[in-house]
Amino acid sequence: MRRRLVAIAAFLTPLGAWMACTFPEVTFESGEAEAGTTEGGGVVTLEEGGIVASDGAILADVIVRDDATARVDPDACAPDDCDCDKDGYPRADCDAGTDAATAIDCDDLDPLRHPNQGWVDEETDDPDWNCDGKLEYEPKRNPSCSGTGALLGCRGGHGFIAEVKCGTEGDIYECRSDALLGGCALKPNGVRVKQLCK
Repeated sequence: MRRRLVAIAAFLTPLGAWMACTFPEVTFESGEAEAGTTEGGGVVTLEEGGIVASDGAILADVIVRDDATARVDPDACAPDDCDCDKDGYPRADCDAGTDAATAIDCDDLDPLRHPNQGWVDEETDDPDWNCDGKLEYEPKRNPSCSGTGALLGCRGGHGFIAEVKCGTEGDIYECRSDALLGGCALKPNGVRVKQLCK
């Protein structure tokens, strides 16, 4: 009986080592890639300062405030000015020439906050940049992670596991095989990116 256990252990030890060393791991590296592409082996490549979306696409059109998009002084707006911040969307209480198809601006003093706005890179306590009443985050928060690990692989995404304020940086976690405990778990991948909101 003892010889059988020794023979089984002698077989399982190299098999376990081989499985642990050959399982592919998704990582993030510096470099350049076209938007929305991944390079061989499941490696998502980041451009300098780029943001990787939860679907693997690299977001290129991220809006950042500059002098042209500075907040408007409320005292500088005339009462009859329907679009004080000049973003192309009238304020809610203005009916001068607007029709039902025109989207309404939820903040007529901020040219960055209007309907159809994209991802914005700015620290804020009110991240609804596109006036739709929903909070949207990229990278996503609390990504899913499931699977058996080394044997059948892991399924899940990447993102923040803790709340990261819009416009600030946080650590990205991704679904990986857990060599110590088996199965799959969200693990830090060494990449810090900004939380974008809209």
